[in-house]
Amino acid sequence: RTGRMSSDFVIWSDRSVENSARLTGLAGLEREWTLFQGMHLAPDWANVSYEMDPNYPEDIALFDGVANIDQLVIVSKKLREFFVRRGLQGVEFLPITIRDQRGRVASRDHVIVNPYPLQDAIDMDASEVTYDRLRPTDIAEVERLLIDPARVDPKVGIFRLSRFTRVVVVRRSLAEAITAEGFRGMRWIPVTGYPEG
Repeated sequence: RTGRMSSDFVIWSDRSVENSARLTGLAGLEREWTLFQGMHLAPDWANVSYEMDPNYPEDIALFDGVANIDQLVIVSKKLREFFVRRGLQGVEFLPITIRDQRGRVASRDHVIVNPYPLQDAIDMDASEVTYDRLRPTDIAEVERLLIDPARVDPKVGIFRLSRFTRVVVVRRSLAEAITAEGFRGMRWIPVTGYPEG
């Protein structure tokens, strides 16, 4: 039963498109970990930037979803506007500057989508998890991830999970709407298919 309910959700991942850029080297943010903690960061947000990976000098195209080493959700102005039109709740858009491999500004229009607060929605009985040895309440690895939709705020379409914050979860209906609009640069991993392989 819970497995079927978890099919209401997918995990945001990146899709390599043509010569799509991959970002590395986040700069200007002292406490990078705060991006994974479901915290409201906009009031103190300043000049944060990303560089395109210098190992791939030909990969400079920026699409609606942008791959990055931190697995954050970085989106174009068009996709941000799509979220705003839909009245997406529980997220903030944090502006970044993207620089190419030579340090030149490639975009000031992309933003990090920062969901907050965390949703305590993992079905712990049905999931198969390994706890972190240093922080025993946190999950280090997942063999099987199942989400209890009754424990997700119904107004929220994009969120991170309490105790397992590395993934960004999206309601399937929202993911399908993003795909239907023709946005590029992202793909969806079914929660029941995570982790891949």
